[in-house]
Amino acid sequence: MGIDPVSIALITAGVTGAVGVAGAVEQNRQADKRDDAARTAADTQTQQLRNQAELEAAKRVREARLLRGAILARDSTAGDALLDQVDADLALNLGILGQNRDNALARVASGLEADLASSQRTNPLLSGLTGGLQGASAGIGIASGVTAAQAYRQQNQQPQVVFGDPTRIGVFA
Repeated sequence: MGIDPVSIALITAGVTGAVGVAGAVEQNRQADKRDDAARTAADTQTQQLRNQAELEAAKRVREARLLRGAILARDSTAGDALLDQVDADLALNLGILGQNRDNALARVASGLEADLASSQRTNPLLSGLTGGLQGASAGIGIASGVTAAQAYRQQNQQPQVVFGDPTRIGVFA
């Protein structure tokens, strides 16, 4: 009774293929979790940056209003040039704040894209096929070794006399 090499190859192919599929599915599940966490972190950071920019803009507007009020209280006629300068400074400050906010948001988006791009996903079908082929190869190797060992054992057994009956010659297995 020998071991069927095809059966061994099919069994090992099935087992390693299933392990390959399961591993790929788990890797993809972990990648999805990392991607979700990265998106949540980027969303949170984006909202914080927007809130911070709005707060800074409101502070600059408030400072400009206070400065305008001080100028008007001091000299209502000579302050036109100063009032124009306050308006120009406010516009410049708000423009800089807006650009800084946009740059920070772009860095967050770029970081998120890099995180998502580095997520390693695996095709479960290809992993299963690769695992199956490796298992089949290993199974054939195992079966070939067992078959060769059995053939060697059969070839090297010497006929022996069965004790008690010198007319019978048999092979002990």
